[in-house]
Amino acid sequence: MVNGQNINRREFFRKLFGKTIKVGIPLGLVASAIKGGYDALSYKSEDNQTDPAPVNKETPNDYTGLGVTFDKKVNDIDFKLYGVLHCKSFIEGNYNQLEQIVKDSSLVVAEAEPEDIESEYIYNDAKSYFGTLFEMCQKYNKKLVYMDNSSVGGHLLQGLATISGLSMGASGFSLIGQNIKDGELTRRKLISSGLIATIGTYIFMGGSIFAEPIKSLMYDNYIEQSKYEKIYTTHVTDHRDLTLANRLIKLTEILDKKEFETGKHVSFIFGGQHAIGAAYYLDHPVFRKIKSAVYRCTYDFVDNDKMTIYTPTPYKTWKRKDYIL
Repeated sequence: MVNGQNINRREFFRKLFGKTIKVGIPLGLVASAIKGGYDALSYKSEDNQTDPAPVNKETPNDYTGLGVTFDKKVNDIDFKLYGVLHCKSFIEGNYNQLEQIVKDSSLVVAEAEPEDIESEYIYNDAKSYFGTLFEMCQKYNKKLVYMDNSSVGGHLLQGLATISGLSMGASGFSLIGQNIKDGELTRRKLISSGLIATIGTYIFMGGSIFAEPIKSLMYDNYIEQSKYEKIYTTHVTDHRDLTLANRLIKLTEILDKKEFETGKHVSFIFGGQHAIGAAYYLDHPVFRKIKSAVYRCTYDFVDNDKMTIYTPTPYKTWKRKDYIL
């Protein structure tokens, strides 16, 4: 008996399922969004206390040790893809190893460019890391390559997509729940509402507000997280990884072969998830072409076909040259 009325078991579970779909899943999506926002604000608060200055020596700590490393050959050019963490503690714990990596490189492909050190989009933690990396490139006269042009715009677009996905997903599940409650769930309504719910959930799950909290629950440290990032990747990260793989190939086509003879290999030094993603797409050319076509009408709009190479000068500045791909 429910609310003074007799109800059979089948009817009871039907109503329970309807309430779960209508209320439970949307609440879960909202809770995930709140968790992601809280984590971001907490990190920002801590980062405000971090000195953004570069470091100049190694201090072993809990972050000592690189995440992942991949050896790749692209058009007969040797590449090493390194997975790192962009923070001061990481560069302190791995200073000597990263310095040797830069020293052995013909070119260094980085996730930021020199002018980013003054950018409001870069946390103090990352400014210290990148500032140190750039000083190493200057010290050993290594050219710096920047090709990650959709980073900021992609995250802004993803923010809009996340909000839209949350709204769409919640709306779809709510419609299904309401139709079940009213006893009007026809096949056509289930397909249409289910499609709205599925697309909305897919868009939302591809946003960092959902994906980052999930990863924080799944993994204990950044090394473990980096190894499995391809499972819980965000859409903007996936697009960036795909684009990076395409541009690493393009890099070997636009530069003279002599540029690659000044070191043992080209060093790609990015976050662990990007090293894994780029390595994956380099190994899967057919899938790379398919995904390139998929993103052509979405995240490609906030990207550009430009690659920038910075050459160190004797005055500790950089000479910039842009290549339109």
